[in-house]
Amino acid sequence: MRRLAPIFVFVCSILLDAQVIGYVDGVKLTKQMLRPKETVDELVNEVLMYLYGVERGYLDSLNDKIWAKERNLLVYYTYNRLVVDNATANEGEMFSVYRHLDRSISVYAIDCKSLKEALKAYREIISGARWADILNKYSSNVRLRNKGGFYGEVKWSYTPDRITRMAFKMDEGEVSFPFRFKDKWYIIKVSKIKDNEIGDYQQEKIRIKNL
Repeated sequence: MRRLAPIFVFVCSILLDAQVIGYVDGVKLTKQMLRPKETVDELVNEVLMYLYGVERGYLDSLNDKIWAKERNLLVYYTYNRLVVDNATANEGEMFSVYRHLDRSISVYAIDCKSLKEALKAYREIISGARWADILNKYSSNVRLRNKGGFYGEVKWSYTPDRITRMAFKMDEGEVSFPFRFKDKWYIIKVSKIKDNEIGDYQQEKIRIKNL
């Protein structure tokens, strides 16, 4: 996986119109290609090793899934930079945000490695087990454990994540059934629903547009 890094950062640097710091065998090196604490010499050696691998045909043995992952990362990056970052919200999207603007929700969460673990945790919670005990038993998220499972106060946005969408469907005090989010299975609890005072749509429109 490490050997593929120059491909990705090199293409990204072109998209960014990055500052050039040199060339190695026709490959443009830029400041954006440098990882934190990496020296220029280390970057040069990395590019040379990559070019050597290409010349010798070593890269042909790489798993197709690795190549696919690199391509997906590039597509994701390009889409966000060229489409999402430059997009403007339409009237319908802004009104959708406005409909949820008067509410913020305090959420507690437990993350589990598998659905099987999440179902066990859920059964224990609805049977009366303490949230903190279940959190410490099943969660591998140190940040969550240190905060007693407090995920945060979530608010609606143009692109709410799954935890936020789930929380906005729940009542105060309700515990969710396990659901998948990213690479974990989550159980969330809505501890408090806060109602916020807002103006009418036309008054809030500029603020919503800049979210």
